Amino acid sequence: MDWIKLNVDGCSNSNLGTAGAGGILRDKLGTWCKGFAINIGICSSVKAELWAIYYHWFETSLVS
Repeated sequence: MDWIKLNVDGCSNSNLGTAGAGGILRDKLGTWCKGFAINIGICSSVKAELWAIYYHWFETSLVS
């Protein structure tokens, strides 16, 4: 059975600072399949983490 692993991360510069997020998809051998990085703007680190998940599932999944 094949599988894909998703790693995402988001961060902000202090609470309510400039933020960004990114992620990577790797196959069962650890080979890079797809990745992304986005500038979010100003938000908390928790929202940056959630944006990373949101962006992957609702934006990158639409583009194969």
